[in-house]
Amino acid sequence: MLTGLLELDGVVMKGRRVLLVSGDMTRLLENATTDDNGVFRFVLNEPSQSPVVVVAKIQEPVLSISYRIIDLAIHGPGPHRISIDSTTDLFHTLRAQITADEAKPPYLMVHVDPVRLIGIPDSLERFFRTVDEKVEESSFSQFRVEGDSFAIRVQNGIYRLDAQYFNKQAQSPGNYSLRQVVADNEEPVFFTAPFESITLNVDRDREVELTVGPID
Repeated sequence: MLTGLLELDGVVMKGRRVLLVSGDMTRLLENATTDDNGVFRFVLNEPSQSPVVVVAKIQEPVLSISYRIIDLAIHGPGPHRISIDSTTDLFHTLRAQITADEAKPPYLMVHVDPVRLIGIPDSLERFFRTVDEKVEESSFSQFRVEGDSFAIRVQNGIYRLDAQYFNKQAQSPGNYSLRQVVADNEEPVFFTAPFESITLNVDRDREVELTVGPID
């Protein structure tokens, strides 16, 4: 048994996904979810294999992925504490204003997916949206925005961002997706196809303006 504790800003994180990955970072060995006390447990099917990599994912209220290389012969079965501090300069705030070039939809679903994170080995990127050996999440973070803005704290890295409204039974004005994105008053990025996304380097606090429009 390998055990650990996941914390964010000193608070235990329950219901968060934790993966056990092979030491060469190529294979998912097991997956677990933290309990009410923030504890995760892995029953080692290959107890002789060491080191292993523990990958912890926090998908709200901040976006973060942390990993720990554990040599069982040296570090033992735990508990191993993974503590994430979102107040450090490794985290930044992404703020967005939402506008519409026509009547706005009742809400938007915003998706934020990490593409590359500073300090996380490239080999682990394949596990960012992994649930288990058969399932991959469609998005790392998805949240509903009913107002004109949102803000989220994210780990330093590159993210794919989109905002859309899709309802099979939608009446006029219909479904919506991104039409234009302006980041920090830079040149706008325009979209001509529905459900496109923008890749954004969040290496500092960023402010973006998302303009959505109905899908033709």
